[in-house]
Amino acid sequence: MSIDLKAILKNKAINKWRLFWLVSIPMSIVMVIAMMGADMSTGAGVSTMIGFSVRWAVPFIFLVVAISSVQILFPGPFPMWLLRNRKYIGMCFAVAMAWQGLFIFIMSNFFREYYFADVYFFRDELEGSIGYIFLPAMVVTSFKFGRKHLSSKQWKLLHKSGIYFLWAYPFAVYWWALFYYENPVPLDYVYYSLGFLAFALRIAAWGKQRQQAEEECAGEQHAARVQGIGRRRYRLRSFCSYFRSVLARACFCFFDRAEVVCESLSVAAVLAFQTLFFTLHHWAGRHAGNQGSA
Repeated sequence: MSIDLKAILKNKAINKWRLFWLVSIPMSIVMVIAMMGADMSTGAGVSTMIGFSVRWAVPFIFLVVAISSVQILFPGPFPMWLLRNRKYIGMCFAVAMAWQGLFIFIMSNFFREYYFADVYFFRDELEGSIGYIFLPAMVVTSFKFGRKHLSSKQWKLLHKSGIYFLWAYPFAVYWWALFYYENPVPLDYVYYSLGFLAFALRIAAWGKQRQQAEEECAGEQHAARVQGIGRRRYRLRSFCSYFRSVLARACFCFFDRAEVVCESLSVAAVLAFQTLFFTLHHWAGRHAGNQGSA
């Protein structure tokens, strides 16, 4: 008896809002159970829950980044199911980040001394604040009542920039954990690899789309030569085909480069903040040590 994967993936129980509730409710239950096991009366316990909620959120944003590329590279029922539910997978990420936002609020309001002594870094505060600006804007504009206030270009720019930044921030954190900090945990390797894989899939998808565009243009030119048409019509059609080819390549390269530049700027901004404040923190530590020895 063969299994019809298409029929299974079209089941209403695992699509759209039902998929969202199927994931977000158990995740929230796990959060509550973890809170009961943590000492929420101390800053250290709340800090543990901040990290716990982040570890739930990161896989969702990496998956959202990779979904469209997976459909381009490996078209099939499962990638199509992922693409169809991309919005709701993103909403699951928003739920996990909402839990993190709650724990950060508790920390910053009820354990301020611990927060500023052991947790607070201006670098993290700045980068995290940018992420929390993007996230609510993306959630609101995912619905019709919010999207109607933006043009299609504005909506695409907001969501693409937000996704890139929300991908770049955790990826940079795990990059630093592996290559600059001591004793990384195994989960750091896993999440760093997932973030790198999501980025690599996008690069591979860009390459496949470019190749398909070039093959399509070449096919149109070849078909024009093969057809038995008059010399003038052939020249006109050849010119039009060549013009369309150049225009298509120009448009594709423009959007391709724009997307690469947008992503590169997001990654560069995150890494610049990381490097700058790491250097200042190291310099301040050495300066304080020199004064103490003096």
